[in-house]
Amino acid sequence: MNRQEEEEPSTTDKNCTTKQEQEQVSDMSAIPVAMDKVAAAALRSVLQRVSQAAEKAGRGSQQIRVVAVSKTKPVSLIKQLYDVGHRCFGENYAQEFIEKAPQVLKV
Repeated sequence: MNRQEEEEPSTTDKNCTTKQEQEQVSDMSAIPVAMDKVAAAALRSVLQRVSQAAEKAGRGSQQIRVVAVSKTKPVSLIKQLYDVGHRCFGENYAQEFIEKAPQVLKV
């Protein structure tokens, strides 16, 4: 990560709450194992590793927030994660978030 990326502000989905994160991390079954979406499978893997690391460190996984970085990612990829219940996304620029959010929320 370069210095410019570290200094840029981050914007996250305002629906990203501790309660939702707790449910998401503690209930891995929310993401079906047979799901053929690569992004959802990757998220499931990350959440499992977070849970294992938290347990190993003597912490509850509900204390850890997983933020999916949607910077430079297409809306279709972000929507895959949103559709399986993930609600914490990070964008470097507010205008990118404002542009993508309505597209992700479309049914």
